Amino acid sequence: RYVFPALCLLLLAFAYKKDTRYLGVFGVLTVGQLLNASMTLHQSLEFNTTAAPDGAFVPIVCLINITAFVYMVFVLFNDRDEAAFAMQPKSSGKKVRKKSRPEKEFALMTSSAKSRLTRADAVIMAAVTLVYAAVALFNLGDMAAPETKWDSQNIGDGFRVEFERGTYVKDFEWFTGSYEERKVAVTIGVSSPTGPQETSLEKNLGSVFCWHKEAINENVDYIEVETTVYDTAVQEIAFTDAAGNCIVPKAVTPLGADSGVAHLMDEQTLVPKEFSFHNSTYFDEIYHARTAYEFLHGLTPYENTHPPLGKVFISLGILLFGMNPFGWRIVGTLFGIAMLPCIYLFAKKVFKNTPVACMAIVLFAADFMHFAQTRIATIDVYITFFIILMYYFMYDYTQKSFYDTPFKKTLVPLALSGLCMGLGIASKWTGIYAGIGLAVLFFISFGRRIYEYRKVTGNPRSTKEQRDAVAPCKKYCTYT
Repeated sequence: RYVFPALCLLLLAFAYKKDTRYLGVFGVLTVGQLLNASMTLHQSLEFNTTAAPDGAFVPIVCLINITAFVYMVFVLFNDRDEAAFAMQPKSSGKKVRKKSRPEKEFALMTSSAKSRLTRADAVIMAAVTLVYAAVALFNLGDMAAPETKWDSQNIGDGFRVEFERGTYVKDFEWFTGSYEERKVAVTIGVSSPTGPQETSLEKNLGSVFCWHKEAINENVDYIEVETTVYDTAVQEIAFTDAAGNCIVPKAVTPLGADSGVAHLMDEQTLVPKEFSFHNSTYFDEIYHARTAYEFLHGLTPYENTHPPLGKVFISLGILLFGMNPFGWRIVGTLFGIAMLPCIYLFAKKVFKNTPVACMAIVLFAADFMHFAQTRIATIDVYITFFIILMYYFMYDYTQKSFYDTPFKKTLVPLALSGLCMGLGIASKWTGIYAGIGLAVLFFISFGRRIYEYRKVTGNPRSTKEQRDAVAPCKKYCTYT
């Protein structure tokens, strides 16, 4: 799915560069994408699986995509003006001796000029960010969810819900809380001409902080729920009739220890008509939103495969707005909004061009992956935010030369890059991979400065001004 935007950008590259080789990359990549999508749909429709088929099909698709990548790299590093290329005279077949190019005069790198923001930059940045924010914050999720709970710590605890004799119950609904185990035994007392009959079933309560339902479709006298494992939490239950309205039972009584049965039906106004992302956890929110809740309540965190900072950010929203969909999503959405001006500033610093920076922020705002990931409570949004910043500051560092800038000033963006790298890794382990890229950039910059120092000090024709300029390098190398 990530390939579709790349296909669109390849067509735009062809329109801009007038280079037919971009169409060639587009064609090869399109073939690979078509085969891949066709295989996925075939496996899904015919065999109800997304597993790849056996045989040579997958290696062939991989080879096509790798070929497209290699060709794209070739095109990028062999750029040409297509119009000028077409006007060149055809070769006569005779070998022509290439003229040796004159050696370029060596010059020290100087710090790049600061990219000053204009009024147009401010207007573009603010306008795109505000439009995106309005869309991102719209329909983010309900701002209320059941919070009081029945919390069982022992096997055999449970509750009994009694109805008027022969009450028709269409669905049994419940909203789960944070817990370690999920299984309960459900017993349904059904009215019949021969007397009451019981039906028992074992039920998995399902994902945490999420609404679930079990179809009953019976005239019942009572329903009992009993834990078969320890540590089970339910924050609200409801029973609906044929019209979808909530039924008020005669009584709800505990089985075993009273673990808070009074809280089982005390927030009936929060029972939704439909279960969706508006009122329930979605995707990996069942891990990260849950862990953020556990941080706030001093519970043992369920998810510990990644460092805690991302879940701490999620917990701030829960602390302010409660344990509801809006509360566990709002902070990530705000981070997603903040990425837009960061991308704009990064593009402006690199290209020093307002139209290019405008294109960067618009493309980023229209990226559905960014939009989707920042509107759900996952930790990917935080690592992405800090990766953008760590590379922004590292680029700033590589563009400063201590030959014309005080040495300590060059260390400021380097320190900020390291700080952001630490925050990124503290959010998700994948920040380490981004840190490897920073190391590559740093040592390339370091090597370039060593090269400049040796070039000047080892050249008897270097000027006094050049030798004086590289003098700070000895201190820099010793410090590093």
